[in-house]
Amino acid sequence: MNKLGAVLAMTVGTLLAAGPVTTAAAADGPVVVTDKGAVRGKLTNGVREFQGIPYAAPPVGADRWGSPRPAARTVCSST
Repeated sequence: MNKLGAVLAMTVGTLLAAGPVTTAAAADGPVVVTDKGAVRGKLTNGVREFQGIPYAAPPVGADRWGSPRPAARTVCSST
């Protein structure tokens, strides 16, 4: 498998594992609604970008060396 095929396979696998998502175009960027909440991205040269999406709550205090906790359900601006 070439490099592009590997990247494509990883991307598709990640999207399938993430569960159902819906998208909506907003005036200030595209919004994707997942089972964990909405994420707002940006549109650059026809490409929707979603960066800095939290996958877990910050490990602070007693949670520092424990298992990851789910991120808060909120609208996340990932731009």
